Amino acid sequence: MQHHRYTQNTKKDPELVTEYPKTIGSYILLISGIKIWIDLVNNFFRLLSGNATESYINKHNTKKVIIEARIVFVIYLLLFFVSLNLNNGILLYSWIIPMIIGQPFLRLFLLAEHGFCDLTTDMKKNS
Repeated sequence: MQHHRYTQNTKKDPELVTEYPKTIGSYILLISGIKIWIDLVNNFFRLLSGNATESYINKHNTKKVIIEARIVFVIYLLLFFVSLNLNNGILLYSWIIPMIIGQPFLRLFLLAEHGFCDLTTDMKKNS
């Protein structure tokens, strides 16, 4: 929500944390989705440990964000163990593989969405 509320605001837009690619290698890394997954996992474990200090998290929502991360973690763990015990690959085929296949397309779209646009709150100029 913060990205949509503060699009292109360098202090409050969480999508501006990652720099735009400047080399072919950094472009491929960004498009592959590997970087975003590393960042998401790091952020997820930071929230699980109770650290919610990112500039885009409102101070009055800190506890809610940490609790939500912990609930999501329990749900993921439960789904993983149920899938494992049932010898069922549903999570792999309905979630993980589609995410891997779709990630380059999503990254390209998101890169184009605001890439090289003005850093302004004017929606006609920042998208």
